[in-house]
Amino acid sequence: MRIAITGAAGLIGSAAQTALRQAGEHQLTLLYRNTLPDNSAQENCIKGDLSDGAVCDALVNGQDVIMHLAHESTPLMRGKDLVADAVVNLLPSLQLIQAIEKTGRCPHVIYISSGGAVYGSTLDHHPSKEEDPCTPSLIYGIQKLAIEHYLHAAAEKGILRATILRVANAYGALLPPLRMQGLIGTAVSRATMGLPLRLLGNPENIRDYVHVSDVAQALVLALKNPAPFDIFNIGSGKKTSVMEILALIRTISGSDLPIQSEELPENQTLPDCCLLDISKAEQKLGWRAQLHLEEGIRAMFSNQKNCHR
Repeated sequence: MRIAITGAAGLIGSAAQTALRQAGEHQLTLLYRNTLPDNSAQENCIKGDLSDGAVCDALVNGQDVIMHLAHESTPLMRGKDLVADAVVNLLPSLQLIQAIEKTGRCPHVIYISSGGAVYGSTLDHHPSKEEDPCTPSLIYGIQKLAIEHYLHAAAEKGILRATILRVANAYGALLPPLRMQGLIGTAVSRATMGLPLRLLGNPENIRDYVHVSDVAQALVLALKNPAPFDIFNIGSGKKTSVMEILALIRTISGSDLPIQSEELPENQTLPDCCLLDISKAEQKLGWRAQLHLEEGIRAMFSNQKNCHR
């Protein structure tokens, strides 16, 4: 199977490559926005941006599947310049859809959407289901939902088939310690450096955390989904507060690191609860998260120690 991946250098893109190579004899075409990897001579790699029509044409040509993982902004983006942000995040996806239409092949597009941002805050902390109303309050979620709708419209016209994976809070790799997104990745980085753990917003906010290796397995299983258009929640289905995450990281690190509270930028707010009902993915894809949260965080610390040996 010929599979193209946008956002190949990202957290999910890197894990997807590993999972696909383990799953079978797939021919991968990988899109990198900035720097090509060291082994790019051995891979079918493309350096470029989806805003470039020629890059899109080269990427989708002859592909059976396009895994669309690329997105530039984060949930805590400023959102001051809506036009500029749409140019960076929304228009490239439309360019990709147009390139697909020109091929006339009707490939399967698997799109990574956001299970945390598209639903908005959930009432009474109930798990969101795929058929629940989507009321995103953050620009990030609005963009993700808009791309879902564009893919649905393209599927209705027979341009492509689309599987939407609404992924909860994915984790599994260390992130820059000052990054505004990715609580676990940034907190583990800070813990390994002996820095105070940052607390942004309400410590009682509830999130659903899923390890990136489990997300990658969902991508592999989605390859077999034959529907013209479908949506699946991908998460653990278990709620964990921000403070519980920080306490767990302190315990695993063996350090009584201080917790440093910080204001959200420009008085932004985050949803108080993001929790997913994953029963549809279990029933139709045969998917369920395998890695327990504590096990996943311990693995991050272990990987960091091994890198320094």
